[in-house]
Amino acid sequence: MKYALPVVATLAAFALLALLFPYTGLYDVSAAAGHTSLEAWYLSTLSRRSIQARAGDVAVPAGLSDSAAVARGAVAYAQMCQTCHGGPGAARSVTGEGLTPTPPRLSEAADRWA
Repeated sequence: MKYALPVVATLAAFALLALLFPYTGLYDVSAAAGHTSLEAWYLSTLSRRSIQARAGDVAVPAGLSDSAAVARGAVAYAQMCQTCHGGPGAARSVTGEGLTPTPPRLSEAADRWA
């Protein structure tokens, strides 16, 4: 029991520091700074586990065998996604390559996540 107060006080101090740290401006959030290996691992794990936890809830849209719907989807992808993610036979743009983290090539990601 004599250690309870110091332990609680230490935990409270860490919590307070964690809440106040964003206000210091010390952490560089710019994309140019990149991520440390710990940050990259944390964000990658967070993303992967989040996707895995929710992927089963995604309903496959009806009409995927409709060639007109597929063509509309290809146009939408080219307009809104290809710049960052690239596409079949198309590389990412300079903008896409410069993002942090680099956006995955979705054609390759589909095989990994299937």
